[in-house]
Amino acid sequence: MIHPKQFPYYPERVPKELKTGRFWVCCDADKVPLVAWETYRASSTNPDTWRHYDEVTTAFRARPERYSGVGRVITDGDDYVGIDLDDVRDPDTCELLSPEAIGILASLDSYSEVSPSGRGIKVWVKARLDRSYVKPGLEIYQRGRYFTVTGQFLPQFPLGILDRQHEVEALIERQFPHNTAPRPYRGL
Repeated sequence: MIHPKQFPYYPERVPKELKTGRFWVCCDADKVPLVAWETYRASSTNPDTWRHYDEVTTAFRARPERYSGVGRVITDGDDYVGIDLDDVRDPDTCELLSPEAIGILASLDSYSEVSPSGRGIKVWVKARLDRSYVKPGLEIYQRGRYFTVTGQFLPQFPLGILDRQHEVEALIERQFPHNTAPRPYRGL
């Protein structure tokens, strides 16, 4: 049973491939990453603060007053990119509110789940990027970030994490056009 302070969490629905390796953290109600079983913060850039999936899930279940959720770190060595769409879903009706978000989700067509607030969607894809891209309402992370994981998947999309290199590049080109062109060298 979920503690009132905890985010919805369905561990059996989390893709198995995300569960491998030591990339997991717990988090508090403000989504601050925490080291499982410890009293200090985790860091999305410090592997010493990450744990294995089973250890984090056990801590989450055992300490509901301390941990509100779990999350996976996206690292530079991963083949994963995480896309975060904010405020695109009505948590009461479960309806997607933005035609633009619906288009993004349809084009990515990979594992997608509801964020802890119930208002956002997080998408996991396989791709490689040189850097992350962030603007209000849309964040595309290549590394140095963690995503809370709920397992509350959207059934209209695959349950696996699929290769979407071209789709992510096209999304970046559409959503971040001024950030994709090479910058001319201006000298010293």
